[in-house]
Amino acid sequence: MALQIECILFDYGHVITRRQNGNHLAKLQELAGLSASEFPGMYRVYRDEYDRGVIDVAEYWGRILSHGSVSPDAVRVQELVREDVLSWGDLDQRVIAWAAQLKRAGYRTAILSNMPEEILVHLREHADWWTYFDEHIISCELKWTKPDRRIYRHTIQMLGIPAERILFLDDMPENIDAARAEGMQGFVFTSFEDLVAFVRANGVLPVPEERGEG
Repeated sequence: MALQIECILFDYGHVITRRQNGNHLAKLQELAGLSASEFPGMYRVYRDEYDRGVIDVAEYWGRILSHGSVSPDAVRVQELVREDVLSWGDLDQRVIAWAAQLKRAGYRTAILSNMPEEILVHLREHADWWTYFDEHIISCELKWTKPDRRIYRHTIQMLGIPAERILFLDDMPENIDAARAEGMQGFVFTSFEDLVAFVRANGVLPVPEERGEG
């Protein structure tokens, strides 16, 4: 890692949050009228378009429900949205605490995430930790998703920091590879414990304070 980092850039899903909540995923599957083997693929196949904001929530869930036995009425779509938002809400408070710790130490923090509008609106309205991050670069507002190189170029321009002074944390290796190709530094996030080990080994950033909910 370079000797100077000015900004730590966080993915949302599977970095700030843990894995999707199984109870809410089961409820989504039930509402969609699909089997346990069918639902995961249907959930993912249209997700990039939804995250990019090129299809809206009604079309996203309408496409999924067309493979099942239920109709996409407004009430059902509203219930699906609620469960989808909640499925991504299992926060790792240790990561959020580290973001706050970094800000106290004078670093900039930001979020770069593939995320549909409904989750973004929920976070802006309800997440008290949202302000721990100076910038929020979100796919549905830009019409690009990671690992599209354009989203990284936009992020570097928005932050106004040399790319090599930005450290990006993401759970997907292909997203880190794309960030590195644009000059950023990157860490494939697998667990909070591995993050702590990485920071300690590099000796540049404040070591995360291992407190808060595990």
